[in-house]
Amino acid sequence: MSRARKKQKQQVVSQTLAAISRFSMIEDKSRVLVALSGGKDSSLLAYLLRDISTWYGKKFFLSAINVKTDITCGGCARESRIREFAKNIDIPVKISRIRIRDRLTEGQEPDCFICSWNRRKAIFQYATSHGFGRVAFGHHQDDFVETALMNLFYNGEFASMAPRQEMFGGRLTIIRPLLFVPEKSIVSLVNMLGFSWSQCMCPYGEQSKRVWVKNFLREAEKETKDIKANIFRSALEKMRTMEGGFTPKRRPNMETTGAAGMSLPGGMRGAKDGRMRK
Repeated sequence: MSRARKKQKQQVVSQTLAAISRFSMIEDKSRVLVALSGGKDSSLLAYLLRDISTWYGKKFFLSAINVKTDITCGGCARESRIREFAKNIDIPVKISRIRIRDRLTEGQEPDCFICSWNRRKAIFQYATSHGFGRVAFGHHQDDFVETALMNLFYNGEFASMAPRQEMFGGRLTIIRPLLFVPEKSIVSLVNMLGFSWSQCMCPYGEQSKRVWVKNFLREAEKETKDIKANIFRSALEKMRTMEGGFTPKRRPNMETTGAAGMSLPGGMRGAKDGRMRK
């Protein structure tokens, strides 16, 4: 690996470690389950955590889970690709299959939230039943910025995802170690590493509000290049003043309960949280 490439990787590793340290994401003997979709973000997260686990001062066990549903698109990662990737980076992986269309009411169409909610429920249930205390999602700095704006524009509050959030009475903790990593750095690094990654082409996803916000930021950057950094700084400041992370408002029906509507082993119920995809 060239010096430039080593430097690029070291910068992303440093940003990841900064998030892990600042928000106490991993403790000694933690059992960490990575939500591995096969996309660039979760793939890089799994790779980085596997690398970090070999020399990090706190020893932790790492595994991954990939959730397959009956709603697929041409961009979804095949099971064979997921298994091959996990084998190459030397982490065990569980492939879980769930049906979403069976859970829709008559006339209801699937959307990003319903799909995400059900995938997340499957991940949490697997984690708690197999002794994992941490679930790691691949949300990066741009995701935090976009979520803050989505909640501001559509819910009337400036709130992003929590970097670390305890759920189900502390039985499970969500962590997002890529908090400080910009999306462009992820794209650059996965290309440098030669990863083969999937890209969601779900028609319901293309209609989502997140896509509109992403396009809004792209245009705004043409006028103010530091706009994402400014929003992220403000979101971090609000994180600092709020104990336990954010619990943004949700739309009626499923989103009014969010993860709180999830029943896990032991009858425990969780807190609301941000999006799951990645």
